[in-house]
Amino acid sequence: MKNRHILNNYNQIKSFIENRVNQYSQSSDFFQAELIETVMSHPQIVKLIQKENILLEKKELEVLNAINESKNWLKSLNHNFKELSLDSLNESYGYELAESPEVETETIEAEISLNDLTDFSLSSANKAYLETLTHHLSENQRETILLELKSSGTKIDQRVDFIRSIFPKPPDSVPDCEANQEFSDSEIIDIYKHILIGSISKFPPLFLQDKAEHKIAVLLRYLRDSILKIDTDEFYRNFGIDELYTYKLANCARHMNYSWNRLIQILEPERYLPWQMGKVSEGYWELEENRVQAIHWLIEDFFNVKPGQIWQLIRNKTLTRDSFGKLGLSYLYNTYYNSLLKCIGEAYPELNYWEIGIYPNGFWDSDDAKQRGSAAFLWMLGQEGISQDQLIRAIELKWINRQLFSKYNLSTMFDYCFNKNLFDLVDFAFPRQFKPWEIGNVKQSYWENDENHMKAIHYFMNEIQQSEFDIERMLKYNTFKKSQFKQSKLANFFKNYYNNNPDKIFFRLLKPLRLVREGNQRIYNKLKRINRPRTESRLFKFLKHGFNLHLVESFERDKQKRIARKLRSRKYILEKED
Repeated sequence: MKNRHILNNYNQIKSFIENRVNQYSQSSDFFQAELIETVMSHPQIVKLIQKENILLEKKELEVLNAINESKNWLKSLNHNFKELSLDSLNESYGYELAESPEVETETIEAEISLNDLTDFSLSSANKAYLETLTHHLSENQRETILLELKSSGTKIDQRVDFIRSIFPKPPDSVPDCEANQEFSDSEIIDIYKHILIGSISKFPPLFLQDKAEHKIAVLLRYLRDSILKIDTDEFYRNFGIDELYTYKLANCARHMNYSWNRLIQILEPERYLPWQMGKVSEGYWELEENRVQAIHWLIEDFFNVKPGQIWQLIRNKTLTRDSFGKLGLSYLYNTYYNSLLKCIGEAYPELNYWEIGIYPNGFWDSDDAKQRGSAAFLWMLGQEGISQDQLIRAIELKWINRQLFSKYNLSTMFDYCFNKNLFDLVDFAFPRQFKPWEIGNVKQSYWENDENHMKAIHYFMNEIQQSEFDIERMLKYNTFKKSQFKQSKLANFFKNYYNNNPDKIFFRLLKPLRLVREGNQRIYNKLKRINRPRTESRLFKFLKHGFNLHLVESFERDKQKRIARKLRSRKYILEKED
């Protein structure tokens, strides 16, 4: 049911009108029933039915005016209603019908003709069509159609096109609309077509007293298939009670107590689920499986959304408390949930809160809030199609910003759990995979650690693809370009801490290398000294070593060979370092 107050208003006002009609009217039962139905369709009464919290006692004058206007209108139709006299009742409860008083009716001259439409952009084809159409109508019918066309203003051609879509060939006559008459489906549609174009003002008296649901189904099916030309799903989703008034089917809406779901159920009785019928069986919602089925239908069938995209429905306010009432699920929602979070949580227990877009109080204040925030961040990246390899590029292009966190309702998490620091969040989600300067501005406290300076310098060397030897050579020959610092992600670091001075930047890095070079030079010099030949005569050596001279000479030759090899090796290292 669309709104419960509408049904209450309808029943209250109808009872009030019935009492007044029965109290003040001596008309026949037939005329009274027709009068009551007419009053209920009166524009003022329709507005009262739709209002909330009405005090009917204060609206009595409006209701009585509507009764009088409806009564005069019915009598002007000259239906020859017979008046019933209370004095004619006899002891046997029989009655006689008195002759109805003559209703003086003046011949109403048409106040409008086709010539009055010349000021509008009416095409010649449409004008010729109207001439043929109005030729077979009474003056009242013709005037009604032309006045409605005139009120269309600049859209008059569109209105005529609409009439032509209903009657491609102008009808030769208007169907009779007598009360209690049996109508075939084609006759029902023919009457409705004439009502749509204005040649008939309303449906016959007591039209829905018999076989109402069948007649309503015929009318709705014609509206859907021939006028709107849409399928049932679109008809169900995008139309409602208000549109039935637009297409002159207010009597159908009223007969079904303004329940759009019941009207659809009449149209497609085998297609829709129990809650779409307006009322479910007692105890139906006590079963969890029925509640879950209803929520799954609402999300996946009606809104056509996958469970992982529920947050979009909530973010865009497409899924709200009113959604349940509109679709016949207000009792389910109000009685068992009264909260979207509880509702979605029961139907989709596998979803995390950030996949729903609603969080319980204190959710981001718990001890494991950072773990939850990290998981939510990874989910957000997955929704955006950003992989770990693409993360840095996404940050550089500013795809990951505060608006993105707001889109997924994660701004509170970013603020409370990570103090608005993107690197802290990224580092928690991807431990030790990224450097602070790759993500954004680096905290000053980070640079208080000398080890972080060395990490940054090594990162820069990898960035420019230069080794320690390459850097030292560039410094030695003064070929290092300071512009490389400015183009780096560490530009602020080099400027603030080293003033872009390469000697200062690489001093600590190259110091061990220079010590190694100095050590190599000392060893090389020592080897050269050892390798110098000694000027000793062979006689002196013989006197010194005796018969072991040949062993000593052999040892010295081996030693000189080893020193020569070391000299060549050290010389190569020194030359390479230069």
